[in-house]
Amino acid sequence: FTSAGKNAAAGGYHFTINAIQLVPGVFAAAQEDSYTFFDAASGNFGKEQVLTVKQGVSHGGGERRAYVKFDMGGFGDKAPDAAELRFTAKEFDAGFAAEYRTLEIYGVSGEWTETGITWNNQPALDAANHIGTVQVPEVAGAQYSVSIAEYLQNNWEALGGTAAFAIVNQTDG
Repeated sequence: FTSAGKNAAAGGYHFTINAIQLVPGVFAAAQEDSYTFFDAASGNFGKEQVLTVKQGVSHGGGERRAYVKFDMGGFGDKAPDAAELRFTAKEFDAGFAAEYRTLEIYGVSGEWTETGITWNNQPALDAANHIGTVQVPEVAGAQYSVSIAEYLQNNWEALGGTAAFAIVNQTDG
């Protein structure tokens, strides 16, 4: 399955990363997004129209992880009390017979850019920065969100005005 970010086209199989909602009515769109691909470890996919997220083991290899980055500089010195990363399911690859996907969301640190990130240099996933798990059934148009408020509050100063997240498809149900 794939995830449409800021470079996304209207068609294809995709899962949209809408935005971060920081407080009711206040949204921040992705500043940068890309995905990494195990089978093309030195390749960069920042200019692709969709962000692909795939659990490679159970479907013939090809693990892919999505990365999204948000500019938080305009939100002041204090982390918001409420914030969520929002998703809207669009379509799923007809080749998968799973009832759902299990997505893991991580806060990531380290320098990366949309046109520079690869599998070989992607930020490490740290269990201490695991934000949440979302089970996404294959229902087109369904909406999901993950609270990122606690992560932002605990890391606001260290984030330095930029919040970045990895989206990993851990299992295909």
